[in-house]
Amino acid sequence: MKNAVRSMRRIHTLQVIVVILLIVALNAVAVGLSRRFPLSADLTANRRYALSDASKSFLSGLDREIDVYVLAREETFSQASTYTSYVHVLLQQYAQYDRVHLHYVDYALDPTFAAQYPGLSLSENGIVVECEGRAEALEISDLFEYSYSATNEIQVTSIAEARLASTISRVLQQEHIRAAILTGNGAQALEGLRELLEANGFEVGECSLTLERFDPDVELMILAAPTADLTGSQLAGLEAWLKNDGNYGKTLFYAADISQPELSVLESFLKDWGVSVDDGAVFETSAARTTQNQPFFATVEFAGADAAEGFEDADTPIVAPMARPLTLRFSFQEGYQTHTLLQFSETSGVRPSDASRDFSADDATRRGPIPALVECTRTAGGEASRIYVSGSTLLLDSTIIGGNVYLNRQYLLRLFSNLGGGTDLTNFTGKKLTDETVHIPTATANVLGVLLALALPCALIAAGIVILVRRRRL
Repeated sequence: MKNAVRSMRRIHTLQVIVVILLIVALNAVAVGLSRRFPLSADLTANRRYALSDASKSFLSGLDREIDVYVLAREETFSQASTYTSYVHVLLQQYAQYDRVHLHYVDYALDPTFAAQYPGLSLSENGIVVECEGRAEALEISDLFEYSYSATNEIQVTSIAEARLASTISRVLQQEHIRAAILTGNGAQALEGLRELLEANGFEVGECSLTLERFDPDVELMILAAPTADLTGSQLAGLEAWLKNDGNYGKTLFYAADISQPELSVLESFLKDWGVSVDDGAVFETSAARTTQNQPFFATVEFAGADAAEGFEDADTPIVAPMARPLTLRFSFQEGYQTHTLLQFSETSGVRPSDASRDFSADDATRRGPIPALVECTRTAGGEASRIYVSGSTLLLDSTIIGGNVYLNRQYLLRLFSNLGGGTDLTNFTGKKLTDETVHIPTATANVLGVLLALALPCALIAAGIVILVRRRRL
């Protein structure tokens, strides 16, 4: 009898040892998997902590090694603030991709690290992204946008994925497309567009119209709403730049504005390319196609059934406020080609600049659809230069392209990415972080309720009974 009891005790002891070893092994496997695969569940309504499909596709397609340095100890960074904690979760998912290497560096205690980047402004909890010696720095504040709601409450939106992707895209590029914003003749500076271009991998500078000659290495120039007409010499310089000694391959983006006077030289030049910038201001009679019911703050539509393809938020409006009407003078003519990219709807109309105060929508002699953005192409010898003509300068305004309320930002990113300025970052949209509650679907809530209220207690009771019975047998 005693031998049987001893045998049973040995068996139970062996079982306990085996169970402990299995638990240790499972923990080791779980730790290994957690470093490679996300083992957490994001239950927020907008999946704020999960990488978007755009990020996954972008990171999966990397063809070179990327080093991401966080300028803090990992434990400190993950707990420094709500924002660093959020970025910490995102970066842990970036590190699961083979070509992304994540490092945490206490650079204050390691002066040799800062010495490697003398041209960068480094700060605590900042981020450095590097590829083959090309590096850029980000601050945590660069990864978030702040605005006010209708109730005057601060709204925080994460643009971390878009900023990280654009930064990685820039350091991947060995050469950057050069762009210049034309100044002089009363042209607008367009700081918001400059920032957008720089974020999309362009090297952006300025070029004065008074020089009358333009850098042949610049591939894109932007001219926004000049209030003084071009001189013959300025126009000749612009034409020579577009022709590029017969090599073409240049792009001019011109934006008109209702405040401009008649610019006969510039407008005649655009007519030669196939588009007329006409008098008046476009208005919209359908309130659903306006911004805040302002008839001159009209939305525009894609021209062509397939033009909206590839935009995850294609239902988000594009706005072209205070726009002048455009007219296509021809579709094809002696090496020139034109087509409409964006247009005002059939319920739009034009108010002439000399209209009387009692002008009404019924008095309009021109009605939609009306071109809002036109692409003009000149081709010779297989090479082409382009002019994009927008009826609205506010299409490019920083308050409009600075967030994701409108599709303007994503649309312009797609347009300029097609010029070779960097990775297509169109579908990197922001995620709202404030006024967000955890959302659990009803089915999931029911399953969790059964597990916590019934299955787990029953399992514990069963385990207790088994142990009690075995102890009584001993």
